[in-house]
Amino acid sequence: MTGEDQDVAPTVAFSVHDRVQQWLAGQGPDESHMHIGMLLRLRGPAPTPPELRELLAARAASAPVLAYRPDWRERRWTPDPGFDIAAHLHERKLPEGADVLAAATARMRRPLPDRRPLWDLTLLHGHRPDEHLLLYRNHHAFQDGMAMTATLEALFGRRRLGTPRHVPYQAAQRARSTRAPGEPRWDPGVSLRRAPAWTPVSGPLTGRRVLHAVALDADLLRATTSATGASLNQVCLAALTAALRTWSLPDWTSPTAGTATGRRGRTLPVGIPVNLRPADRAGALGNHLGGLPIGLPCGDPDPLRQLRGVTEQTAARRMLRHRDRGRAHFHRVPYPLLRAMCSWGADPRRLATTVTTVRVAPGLAVGGAPVVEMIPYPNLVPRQRLMVAMTQYGGGVTASVLADAGVPDLPALHTAWQRAVTDLYAATNSERPAHR
Repeated sequence: MTGEDQDVAPTVAFSVHDRVQQWLAGQGPDESHMHIGMLLRLRGPAPTPPELRELLAARAASAPVLAYRPDWRERRWTPDPGFDIAAHLHERKLPEGADVLAAATARMRRPLPDRRPLWDLTLLHGHRPDEHLLLYRNHHAFQDGMAMTATLEALFGRRRLGTPRHVPYQAAQRARSTRAPGEPRWDPGVSLRRAPAWTPVSGPLTGRRVLHAVALDADLLRATTSATGASLNQVCLAALTAALRTWSLPDWTSPTAGTATGRRGRTLPVGIPVNLRPADRAGALGNHLGGLPIGLPCGDPDPLRQLRGVTEQTAARRMLRHRDRGRAHFHRVPYPLLRAMCSWGADPRRLATTVTTVRVAPGLAVGGAPVVEMIPYPNLVPRQRLMVAMTQYGGGVTASVLADAGVPDLPALHTAWQRAVTDLYAATNSERPAHR
């Protein structure tokens, strides 16, 4: 091998998950249903497009993945010989007071050129004099949420990503078989029951999308984790459980919902993504997510029992076991089988929604402007009515809900979620012994 050969970046074959994400994009009215993104809120005046272009060009070497484009015929990711980072940068000046989430939604719907790397970055500014936003978006086949986050940490933080490479999952260790006390002997990791009737997903699809986001009270969340020993993600999921119950209360309390005991035992099936990517992120290319369904105990009105129900299903031991299982079988699942499984999981009669959480390294900045909030923009899988995503960044938690425009009263869901954080904090601290 010559020195010249060694400098050639390798191509990477599509994983079966990449192919399924491409198939899912063709099942909706347009491929943008499978775009994901992140809105970075920054303080201060916006940079000029040339300044932003210069900044990204200087940082691009930290994220080689940005130069990889799809070869649809060969089913491979390949370095783009004509890669020009300027072609991926856009600017939109907004009217003063404009709704930036609506502007981001309009941008997310635009097609990504399929002969170039499947990402772009849009500067949104003008709505306020003291802030601006950057919207990074990509196709879900090109990057999942963990890979997208790693790329942003490389562009605007201290992370450096390696050259994308094939992930040798065949060498993965055997999936852990140990069970915690009380865990079921048989835990297939797929939802086999039909979801209960749930009003928010019962209406017709409009094909239009809306995004709502809210910053949850980080101080109350941290106090609750300290009081209970639960993780921050588990506390957020428990508060979401209470919020979904409040938002659709007749589904859980009406006489047709069943007996009191039955209501307490009823759960809402949701999917939790499982990261199958190795610790080095393998260059942050492609989709490497598995999934694990859990039942949010919306039928139970008690905040502490809701938290207990969530923590039991998302215990670290169980999550690690399913991650190892997913890694062991990542390349072995035939494409037709995985496509059928994803189609099953996308059916709202089986899975009400997906709830994604990503943790972002602190201290990101664009030039001299600090990133003060990371607002996630999830994809909306065809046939699904809503998707939920959360980011943990800089000590705060931002929760987003992307939904079909036919889903009623999304602001009420976020109001209920904020109240649920307060109620869970009050419930956990009321059981703590008083200091003497």
